[in-house]
Amino acid sequence: MKINLAITTFILLLFTSCALVPSIYNTSYLVDSSTSNLKINTKKGKWLLCEANISPSIHKQVVSETKNLLTSKLDERLLFHTESNIIIPNPLSFDVNEEILTDIKNGNDFDYLIVLDVDIKKNDFSNYSLIPATDRNAQKKVISRVNIYDLNTKKLIYNKQVQGIISAKNNPNEDTSRPVYTKNIDKLNLKTFRKFLKILSNDLETLN
Repeated sequence: MKINLAITTFILLLFTSCALVPSIYNTSYLVDSSTSNLKINTKKGKWLLCEANISPSIHKQVVSETKNLLTSKLDERLLFHTESNIIIPNPLSFDVNEEILTDIKNGNDFDYLIVLDVDIKKNDFSNYSLIPATDRNAQKKVISRVNIYDLNTKKLIYNKQVQGIISAKNNPNEDTSRPVYTKNIDKLNLKTFRKFLKILSNDLETLN
């Protein structure tokens, strides 16, 4: 009798433990562009780097790594807006209109404007949590993107964006009553940004 009770207790503990084992949700990355230019020529011109929005928790790393990349391509032809006396709208929209582009160009000798946006779009559940079984739209979603404008023509000439997404929809057969383990939103944001930066680096070329 004691043996049977012990076996039953062991089985119950085993099932309970299995139910508490977290499900690890993987991240998907989506790369997109709204312009036909696949590459951007960095051979000529002066470039102004601005930010539309950068998550505060990774702001220092994002600015530093972006400047390091662009400086390696543009050298002294790159200027970060905080290092200049140029008046920039605050906050600056990611999609800059022609009037703002004209204002930036007037009185300045910049040829190109780079607008960077690194932001958290959705953070519906914590790093270790129970996603409600009825909420299949629960997501962690971040985006890293850039717009580059020609200040002489006032036109958008290059766009690239990378989204990092952790979604309940990625695992339709998963038992959502079980705990779920996912990336910290800041880690997801930084990893997505670094994937974006690598793509941007490959798209920057020097042509005669």
